[in-house]
Amino acid sequence: MKNALIIVAGFLALFISVSVFILYESGDVSQEEGFLYSAIGCTSLYKKLEEPEKVDRLLNLIHNFSEKQGITEIQPGYISRFIKLVEKKWEKENNVANKNCSGIYNMALNEKQPAQYNQVTQSVIAYLHELESKKH
Repeated sequence: MKNALIIVAGFLALFISVSVFILYESGDVSQEEGFLYSAIGCTSLYKKLEEPEKVDRLLNLIHNFSEKQGITEIQPGYISRFIKLVEKKWEKENNVANKNCSGIYNMALNEKQPAQYNQVTQSVIAYLHELESKKH
């Protein structure tokens, strides 16, 4: 029981630190959207690192989180903006970014895969495919 409380406290601290960083970087995004965009940035990062299991888990989290929060669309330009923020953080402060993305991934482990992804998640998948096609 004590270990579970420590883990929950760790996730809360991680969520708050990620949210504060994201909110600081962009003043017009809610805390929930900031978390969602952080998850999207980590998804892109794991895709570049060729970790498909993590990508799939994070896509499930993106779907379920956006459904629970009532987020039905992504603001134009925000996907690329937050992907760049996460990547820059990964390059300059790897320990912090690694902990943030690992914490988000650990949250994603509890998410079920939906029968069909919502529009938010489909937008993320399309954007990631677009990035991939530009790379080749």
